[in-house]
Amino acid sequence: KDPLQLDPSMRRQELDNLRIGWDLVIDIDCGIFEYSKVAADLVVKALKFHNVRSVSCKFSGNKGFHIGVPYEAFPEKIRNESTKNLFPDAPRKIALYIKHMILPEFGNEIIKLEGGEFGKILEKTGKKEADVIQIENKQKKFNPESILQMDTLLISPRHLYRMPYSLHEKSGLVSTPLNPDKIMLFRKEFALPNRMKISSHRFLDRTNAESGEAKRLLTEALDFGVKHEIVEPK
Repeated sequence: KDPLQLDPSMRRQELDNLRIGWDLVIDIDCGIFEYSKVAADLVVKALKFHNVRSVSCKFSGNKGFHIGVPYEAFPEKIRNESTKNLFPDAPRKIALYIKHMILPEFGNEIIKLEGGEFGKILEKTGKKEADVIQIENKQKKFNPESILQMDTLLISPRHLYRMPYSLHEKSGLVSTPLNPDKIMLFRKEFALPNRMKISSHRFLDRTNAESGEAKRLLTEALDFGVKHEIVEPK
């Protein structure tokens, strides 16, 4: 209700009383820009598979992407509990659920991208073979989880993320909002300050969000958390 009332010493109940909702923001940074593009595209598709229409995306300004869903898309209550009070547990469970959902396809797409050569993956990521390759039935198998970085730590009460159209201090590129359906067409050159254009797509655009459109996503993510006994880090 009023960000000026926020205080580091506030208790959980005080924060819950002050909060009117939470946006879902998933930070994707696989360390390799092309890998992050694949992951971001699959995350958007997974959200839309759950009938979430108000999905937005922006380039982080370096090697990753931010995927956003505004709080207006979530139902006010879920299982007789106020959704606003499920922060940060619920958004973190959503991110973990989405990660689990896209993992197999992400692995297939990365293998296809590199022409089936594990060596290229090792070279680009700087990882050891034991970290990226699993042995199953005496055959080498790619472990996509070793390179899929979906930062659920971004979903915390005091974490910050880069504002749209701000410059990344390391790359000098603009954190650019883009069409979430055309992530695979995005290139870093589009984010050069002298080439960047104001996008018609806004990050966390609330104007077209419908209350409850993300109910199925939230419900299935909470069920997933129960079935897989996700333990939240302190």
